[in-house]
Amino acid sequence: MPATDELVRRRAPQIARAIQTAASGSPLEADFRRPVEDTLARFADEAGVPLRAHDEYTLATGLADTVYNRLVIEYKRPGHLAESLSNRNNAAAVEQVKRYLEDIERAQRIQKARLVGVVTDEIRG
Repeated sequence: MPATDELVRRRAPQIARAIQTAASGSPLEADFRRPVEDTLARFADEAGVPLRAHDEYTLATGLADTVYNRLVIEYKRPGHLAESLSNRNNAAAVEQVKRYLEDIERAQRIQKARLVGVVTDEIRG
Protein backbone atom coordinates (compact mmCIF):
# COMPACT_ATOMS: atom_id res chain seq x y z
CA MET A 1 0.00 0.00 0.00
CA PRO A 2 1.49 3.41 -0.92
CA ALA A 3 2.22 5.91 1.82
CA THR A 4 -0.86 7.86 2.89
CA ASP A 5 0.38 11.19 1.48
CA GLU A 6 1.09 9.59 -1.89
CA LEU A 7 -2.28 7.87 -1.87
CA VAL A 8 -4.07 11.16 -1.12
CA ARG A 9 -2.19 12.95 -3.91
CA ARG A 10 -2.97 10.18 -6.37
CA ARG A 11 -6.63 9.74 -5.45
CA ALA A 12 -7.67 13.35 -4.71
CA PRO A 13 -8.52 14.24 -8.35
CA GLN A 14 -10.62 11.07 -8.72
CA ILE A 15 -12.43 11.76 -5.46
CA ALA A 16 -13.09 15.36 -6.50
CA ARG A 17 -14.52 14.17 -9.84
CA ALA A 18 -16.76 11.64 -8.06
CA ILE A 19 -18.09 14.38 -5.78
CA GLN A 20 -18.67 16.71 -8.74
CA THR A 21 -20.51 13.94 -10.56
CA ALA A 22 -22.69 13.28 -7.52
CA ALA A 23 -23.50 16.99 -7.27
CA SER A 24 -24.43 17.26 -10.94
CA GLY A 25 -27.17 14.67 -10.66
CA SER A 26 -30.32 15.02 -8.62
CA PRO A 27 -30.98 18.32 -6.84
CA LEU A 28 -31.77 16.41 -3.63
CA GLU A 29 -29.32 16.41 -0.73
CA ALA A 30 -29.77 12.68 -0.06
CA ASP A 31 -28.99 11.80 -3.68
CA PHE A 32 -25.79 13.84 -3.40
CA ARG A 33 -24.82 12.49 0.00
CA ARG A 34 -25.01 8.74 -0.73
CA PRO A 35 -22.43 8.58 -3.53
CA VAL A 36 -20.10 10.96 -1.67
CA GLU A 37 -20.21 8.74 1.42
CA ASP A 38 -19.57 5.67 -0.75
CA THR A 39 -16.57 7.43 -2.32
CA LEU A 40 -15.16 8.35 1.10
CA ALA A 41 -15.70 4.81 2.41
CA ARG A 42 -13.86 3.27 -0.57
CA PHE A 43 -10.97 5.69 -0.11
CA ALA A 44 -10.78 4.95 3.63
CA ASP A 45 -10.68 1.21 2.89
CA GLU A 46 -7.91 1.73 0.36
CA ALA A 47 -5.96 3.84 2.87
CA GLY A 48 -6.47 1.26 5.60
CA VAL A 49 -8.29 3.77 7.79
CA PRO A 50 -11.22 2.43 9.79
CA LEU A 51 -14.16 4.66 8.97
CA ARG A 52 -17.32 4.34 10.99
CA ALA A 53 -20.04 6.70 9.89
CA HIS A 54 -22.86 7.84 12.11
CA ASP A 55 -25.53 9.13 9.76
CA GLU A 56 -28.11 11.60 11.01
CA TYR A 57 -26.28 11.80 14.32
CA THR A 58 -28.43 13.39 17.02
CA LEU A 59 -26.76 16.23 18.91
CA ALA A 60 -28.10 18.75 21.42
CA THR A 61 -28.60 21.44 18.77
CA GLY A 62 -29.70 19.32 15.83
CA LEU A 63 -29.13 16.38 13.56
CA ALA A 64 -25.68 16.22 11.93
CA ASP A 65 -25.78 14.55 8.51
CA THR A 66 -22.70 12.39 9.08
CA VAL A 67 -20.16 12.13 11.88
CA TYR A 68 -16.94 10.16 11.39
CA ASN A 69 -15.26 10.08 14.81
CA ARG A 70 -13.99 13.70 14.98
CA LEU A 71 -15.19 14.83 11.54
CA VAL A 72 -18.65 16.30 10.98
CA ILE A 73 -19.92 16.57 7.40
CA GLU A 74 -23.03 18.61 6.71
CA TYR A 75 -24.43 18.11 3.21
CA LYS A 76 -26.53 20.73 1.48
CA ARG A 77 -28.45 20.18 -1.71
CA PRO A 78 -26.31 20.85 -4.79
CA GLY A 79 -26.19 24.57 -5.60
CA HIS A 80 -27.32 25.67 -2.12
CA LEU A 81 -24.02 27.32 -1.15
CA ALA A 82 -22.27 30.24 -2.80
CA GLU A 83 -18.59 31.06 -3.24
CA SER A 84 -18.66 33.82 -0.61
CA LEU A 85 -18.64 33.10 3.10
CA SER A 86 -20.73 36.24 3.56
CA ASN A 87 -23.60 34.55 1.71
CA ARG A 88 -26.55 33.96 4.05
CA ASN A 89 -26.81 30.22 3.29
CA ASN A 90 -23.07 29.75 3.80
CA ALA A 91 -23.02 31.65 7.09
CA ALA A 92 -25.98 29.66 8.42
CA ALA A 93 -24.39 26.34 7.41
CA VAL A 94 -21.06 27.25 9.03
CA GLU A 95 -22.83 28.26 12.26
CA GLN A 96 -24.78 25.00 12.18
CA VAL A 97 -21.57 22.95 11.99
CA LYS A 98 -19.92 25.06 14.71
CA ARG A 99 -22.83 24.23 17.03
CA TYR A 100 -22.47 20.54 16.20
CA LEU A 101 -18.75 20.66 17.01
CA GLU A 102 -19.49 22.38 20.31
CA ASP A 103 -22.06 19.67 21.11
CA ILE A 104 -19.50 16.93 20.43
CA GLU A 105 -16.88 18.80 22.44
CA ARG A 106 -19.19 18.90 25.46
CA ALA A 107 -20.69 15.43 25.14
CA GLN A 108 -17.48 13.54 24.34
CA ARG A 109 -15.02 15.84 26.10
CA ILE A 110 -12.90 16.22 22.99
CA GLN A 111 -10.99 19.47 22.58
CA LYS A 112 -12.58 21.56 19.84
CA ALA A 113 -9.15 21.96 18.23
CA ARG A 114 -9.21 18.19 17.57
CA LEU A 115 -12.55 18.36 15.70
CA VAL A 116 -13.17 19.19 12.04
CA GLY A 117 -16.36 20.34 10.36
CA VAL A 118 -17.14 20.39 6.64
CA VAL A 119 -20.11 21.85 4.80
CA THR A 120 -20.49 20.89 1.19
CA ASP A 121 -22.95 21.06 -1.66
CA GLU A 122 -20.45 20.19 -4.38
CA ILE A 123 -16.95 21.11 -5.51
CA ARG A 124 -16.88 24.09 -7.81
CA GLY A 125 -14.44 23.69 -10.68
